[in-house]
Amino acid sequence: MAVSKLKVNRWGSTACGLVVLALAPAAARAALVASDMASNPTYSVGQAYNGLNGGTGFQPWSTIPTVNYGSNNGAPVNGPSDAGNSLGATAFSLYAFNNNGDNGSAFATRAFTDNSGTGAGALDAGQTFSFDFDNRLIATGSTVGFELTDATGAAGFRFDFLGGGDDYRTTDAAGTTELTGFGYTGSGLRLSVTLTGADTYSFTATKLNGGQSVTTVGTLAENAGLDRVLVFNRQGGDQSDLNFTNLAVTTAVPEPGTMAIAAVAAGGLLARRRPR
Repeated sequence: MAVSKLKVNRWGSTACGLVVLALAPAAARAALVASDMASNPTYSVGQAYNGLNGGTGFQPWSTIPTVNYGSNNGAPVNGPSDAGNSLGATAFSLYAFNNNGDNGSAFATRAFTDNSGTGAGALDAGQTFSFDFDNRLIATGSTVGFELTDATGAAGFRFDFLGGGDDYRTTDAAGTTELTGFGYTGSGLRLSVTLTGADTYSFTATKLNGGQSVTTVGTLAENAGLDRVLVFNRQGGDQSDLNFTNLAVTTAVPEPGTMAIAAVAAGGLLARRRPR
């Protein structure tokens, strides 16, 4: 940033120094816009969560199937000690066996709430969607993961694992990219997507066991209003239960200008008459 020359007045004040201090970058914090977790009292372990709306800042869940279909597919709430739940907490789940065609898939969609609190609202630049995600075994050729989509279902960003593959992968405007060296885990991930501009993003995945992480940036495949998250288990197969919880949307907010306060204090000491 260019700063124009300032004259030193007859008091010898450090006006230029004060300007620099006052304009020093402020730290940022994350303001919580939306949050929900499967342990909220709205939900019950073993029961379907379709149509329910716990937490704040989201629209109700929409799942396929809407009820649990025995050995084919379902979307129940799992307890922290249920088989395949490595998150150590009550979690939303999707199970899907690949022995019944399309009926062997399961999906859960959640729209973000707009400012009016009544309809769906798209993520803005500077906002981050994050949640905890735990996959189990995945049949060869099947996929589990999540997408950020618009109201029509067009995906701007996708994260998934392809059964039989080596690493997790992302899909955006550039196509599908394997996150080389970031291989399969059944111990849980923390996933976050930040919209860094009108059509750009930053994505971070962190393994809950060990802390290994990967961050990638790119251009969204669709940027006309990403207003919901879709979590999917596409024919994952036996023991492919997908668990997830701790959904959140946050906005980066600058901290108060503490440097400006310090500058004012310094100005009080320095703005005095210089001896002749």
